[in-house]
Amino acid sequence: MFCSRCGTQVETSVRFCPNCGEDLSKLTGAGQGKTAQMAAPQEDETALIRDGLKEEYDLEKELGRGGMAVVYKARDKQLEREVAIKVLPFSLSFDAEFVERFQREARTAGKLEHPNIIPIYRVGRAGRVIYFVMKFIRGKSLSQAIEARGAMPVPEIKRMLKEATGALGYAHKHGIVHRDIKPDNIMFDELGQAIVTDFGIAKAQSGARLTGTGMSIGTPHYMSPEQARAQNLDGRSDIYSLGVVAYQCLTGHVPFDGEDSFSIGYKHIMEELPVPALDTAEQRDLFAVVQKMMAKKPEDRFQNADELVLALEGSGAASQADLSTMRTLAIEPAKLGMKPPPPAAPPPKPTGKPAAPPIASQATTPLPRASASFGKPKETEAEAAAPPPLPAAPPPPPPRPAVKRPMGGERKSGSKLPLALAAGLGIVALGLGGYYFAVMKPKQAEAAAQRARQDSISRVTLAGADSVRRDSLARVAAADSQRRADSIAAARRTELARRDPPPPRRDTARTRTTRTAADTGTLSIAWRGTTPANPRITVDGQPLPRRVSKLPVGTHQLRIEAEGFRPYTSTVTIQAGRTNSHPVRMEAAAGTRTDTARTGNTAGANCASPSVSLPNPRNACWDTRPRPRLTPQISAPSSCTGQVRPALILVNVGATGEVQGDPTVNRASNCEAFTALARAFALDMTFLPAQKGGQPVAAWVIVSISASRN
Repeated sequence: MFCSRCGTQVETSVRFCPNCGEDLSKLTGAGQGKTAQMAAPQEDETALIRDGLKEEYDLEKELGRGGMAVVYKARDKQLEREVAIKVLPFSLSFDAEFVERFQREARTAGKLEHPNIIPIYRVGRAGRVIYFVMKFIRGKSLSQAIEARGAMPVPEIKRMLKEATGALGYAHKHGIVHRDIKPDNIMFDELGQAIVTDFGIAKAQSGARLTGTGMSIGTPHYMSPEQARAQNLDGRSDIYSLGVVAYQCLTGHVPFDGEDSFSIGYKHIMEELPVPALDTAEQRDLFAVVQKMMAKKPEDRFQNADELVLALEGSGAASQADLSTMRTLAIEPAKLGMKPPPPAAPPPKPTGKPAAPPIASQATTPLPRASASFGKPKETEAEAAAPPPLPAAPPPPPPRPAVKRPMGGERKSGSKLPLALAAGLGIVALGLGGYYFAVMKPKQAEAAAQRARQDSISRVTLAGADSVRRDSLARVAAADSQRRADSIAAARRTELARRDPPPPRRDTARTRTTRTAADTGTLSIAWRGTTPANPRITVDGQPLPRRVSKLPVGTHQLRIEAEGFRPYTSTVTIQAGRTNSHPVRMEAAAGTRTDTARTGNTAGANCASPSVSLPNPRNACWDTRPRPRLTPQISAPSSCTGQVRPALILVNVGATGEVQGDPTVNRASNCEAFTALARAFALDMTFLPAQKGGQPVAAWVIVSISASRN
């Protein structure tokens, strides 16, 4: 038993769906009392569907089951081709709303003709079987690729986004919003091209609502905020959902997850987009585009698919802040745990007198070398040069008292020896003093002067060497800084020139000013009807580098020339700061048949190009494609280890079945040696040529060359 709303498999005894809460009592009979009879067992739907469609289709197997349809792989008996048939389950056929929604999907998708939208072949009803037939995609879905590989490379994500965006943009221009973009609804065909499927809940902007008031339909993980609120939707909701898909491809997981639909929707509405760990610059550039796709407010996103495609094409050169031009912010002292410096004194008031000249900086005097007397006070040169003082002469002894003789005469006590010693010492002192002042002192003065001269020479030498060393380091630092600045500036100029080459500058004698953003606008050429191949676009006689380019404000002359079309001329007006979209419809030249299929190329002139011959719009180039006469399989070289993936080789098969020119590698194998061998093998292959109107014609084909098992 499957839920009629979300497709979840449930037991027949359950009254409410455990996933979405849908009341299933009408189908199961649960909750109606003990006497209520259980619903009759479901009939074998596959057998009934096979019996109802047996006249035209052979059902092979079930491919998948959703909330409102079952998809089978079948074979068309009349056209002998594989098809996919989507059938409304019998359990929902009684519900008029589901029947209307199912038929609405067929009508909606059936009128969309785009190379990246799955085509609808037929809509019908056989008894109780309500179905429609669509193209069978032999590749895998994006969800299967993410599950098997996790995060995908940026170039593959960009290619998928451009192709899916082109499909959604085409649907939006026809007033159709998909409303259920998710990896399960993006398929890859055998050429790796992205195909958008399942417009089951798509809603035309002019059509009536198929949902009740306050009821939202979609997958919660990929809902936009306005879709989670059950508000009116436009194409910007699909851009948000595609942004969620891009986020999942970039990281391997969805940005918001939860236990139930309510918690997931709440996160889409309220929480900021998580920023994943990104290793490369191209990943960060793509994430910047995803951030804009997933803006909470629709007006902050890309407003249409064309803007998104332009952003994807230019995301590799997304503008980044140049580190060399950014201001350096000083760190506040309080954050470093230091006291803030005292406030600067106010500048002196002008007095009319000239300010004192600044003090010139002087060389730093080298510090003296440490010695045993480093902490002692420094002596003067005179003190250092003076000889040590002589010891002082002993004081004369006190006079001896006189002794009276009995004879009445007096005699002085002591002898004359001390006087003689004192006189001798005085003579010796005078001799030493004369020798010192006459001989020693001049020699000491000369030695002190010699030491002073040597110290002065040493100080000057050291100061000069230090100054020379500082000047040399300053010159090296200045030269290195200048080289870095020149390198950064040159890289910046190269990047700006590659990303957005400026339009040709018109310099007149009357106006010679530098253009800024205020006096430029953007010209966007919007093709109407048939799009010519390799058009030559000029503005005021100067070639326009791209379909969307910046031009000066004012009126300009536009001219477009293309092979097989009449020249187109018009006057365009550019407004400042705005994107000016100019519609262009080219008329075919006389005698030229144009093909208005999905490529828009001239059928007769461009079938030699693989971009037209491979998709073969409306069988313009061939009725049956070229086929190899032998199985495209070769032995892998011994240098290839593990499982060797097939190599896809693009070849041009002539009308004789021979390969014309050199084959090119469309997708390489995981072994380079096998890829080179496969390319050489393709050059020697022979084919059954393509047929057009019963006649062999030249055509392009992609051959998958696989490795044989030894």
